[in-house]
Amino acid sequence: MNKQHALIFIAMAIMVDNVYGSYLQVKILSAHSVFDKTQDVAVEVQYNNTSNYTISIYKWCLPNNELNDPLFKVTCNNVPVNYIGPLVKRREPTIEDMIPLEPGKTKIIQTRLSSAYDMSKTGIYSIQYDMPTERVVFKHARTFESSLVRAISKRQSGVQSNNIQLTIEGRPNRQREQNKNMNVIKRAATLSCVSCSITQKSQITAAVSWALKYADNSFNYLNKTKPSGTNRYKTWFGKFMLSNWNTQKTHFRNIKNIFSSKRITFDCGCNDASPYAETYAYVYRDRPYKIYLCPVFWSAPMTGTDSKAGTLIHETSHFSVVVGTYDYAYGKMACTSLTLSAPSQAIMNADSHEYFAENSPVLL
Repeated sequence: MNKQHALIFIAMAIMVDNVYGSYLQVKILSAHSVFDKTQDVAVEVQYNNTSNYTISIYKWCLPNNELNDPLFKVTCNNVPVNYIGPLVKRREPTIEDMIPLEPGKTKIIQTRLSSAYDMSKTGIYSIQYDMPTERVVFKHARTFESSLVRAISKRQSGVQSNNIQLTIEGRPNRQREQNKNMNVIKRAATLSCVSCSITQKSQITAAVSWALKYADNSFNYLNKTKPSGTNRYKTWFGKFMLSNWNTQKTHFRNIKNIFSSKRITFDCGCNDASPYAETYAYVYRDRPYKIYLCPVFWSAPMTGTDSKAGTLIHETSHFSVVVGTYDYAYGKMACTSLTLSAPSQAIMNADSHEYFAENSPVLL
């Protein structure tokens, strides 16, 4: 597939996502309008398929009580509220990651918000389900051609619900408190492992070494190459802008410094029985520098695309004190698509940082 055909394919994929998204209606409800600090803040989410065909939804968009993704836009007294739940690196999605929603059917879930969003302040909270269509709805390749015409006339930027307002009493932010306790520890360029075997410790040591090389190479590339729309840059971060180039240079300097000078903790307790069994790793963005390694990580190659070393770049970029990236897109095709559909998100997307660093195959 040449570059022109690839761009057409990506554009068609974006359009088809939007076709499906236009038929997926999401509504949120709450049994209470007021919550005191002892009550979990939970909402009911209703997904309704208004089309005449089955829509496939990524299963992580249908959480069972606990949120593992920032599915909601939340404000307190009109000020944005931070998502403090886990940020997960998933493998590129397959059909096994989909849950079908048949025509005319509604799927209802209950999910807890107070464990995933910073609700430490008392006030009026505004809550809305708000996700890019391609992050919620799976696109079927066989529908590309037949749906293209309809796609052009039904462009939709995302899946959004109604907006509800709740009065919530502030409660402790446990992750922030834990982060403060962790910050008093003197950090050095050492590794700490929890529930890791000897083999796993050896692989972690090698992965950190390679991650440092990746971060160093990325920083040097951005520092020594004349700022311009190079193939490597624009493939993962979109149209060249000097300010964005300099932003990425700062990002990789920060990532490099973590691997060279900070104490990093790796937790290997995530196993096949874990809710994260089909993922590489996850972190909490306000809990540096602890990385939870999951089963897919151990089967990944040490270097190259979606590697162990690249995963550590991905996860480290999530920490708010490093870069503060989010998971706007997973996989190479989705990341390339992101540079066209939402370039401002591409420069803050964790997988985009990983693929830029892995640079496999090599782009100049």
